[in-house]
Amino acid sequence: MLRTDIVMRRATPDDNADLIALAEDVWPVAYAYAGSDYAQHTIDTWWNTEANLRSIDQTTMLVAVDGEQIVGMGNIDFRPDVPIIWKLAVHPRYQGWRIGLALLEELIALANQAPVRLAYAEGNEQAARFYASYGFEPIGRNEPEQPGWPGQVRVEWRPRQQPRSAH
Repeated sequence: MLRTDIVMRRATPDDNADLIALAEDVWPVAYAYAGSDYAQHTIDTWWNTEANLRSIDQTTMLVAVDGEQIVGMGNIDFRPDVPIIWKLAVHPRYQGWRIGLALLEELIALANQAPVRLAYAEGNEQAARFYASYGFEPIGRNEPEQPGWPGQVRVEWRPRQQPRSAH
């Protein structure tokens, strides 16, 4: 159960600095196995001010807040035919508090029973277990951007079909 003092809300442009700080705390830990250059490239490319403001404007971005600190975030993009979760991150000190699950469930609920896709870096076993436990299934793979970096595992979640009642 999500702690009652953790609040989820829509991200605003004023959250930019806190989103960058979250990425700087999460990515080096989550992607230590891939090397510091990979983690830093990801932060520099996808968590800079321009990228954050574009994500806030063009996607639905939620943040989980403990007091004044952003401790988690996730976003979903409804522009593609199948909605895509581009980012889901929880501060290492807050992992295990079900914040990631609460964010994921809210993002999927926003998709209104549509399938949802996302990708995670190969070798991120924590992400692989987390998404598989929620019912995401592999649908493909993207090659690494550079030699020595991980590729991306593409996965999809589909709503469960209710059995038809026999009449």
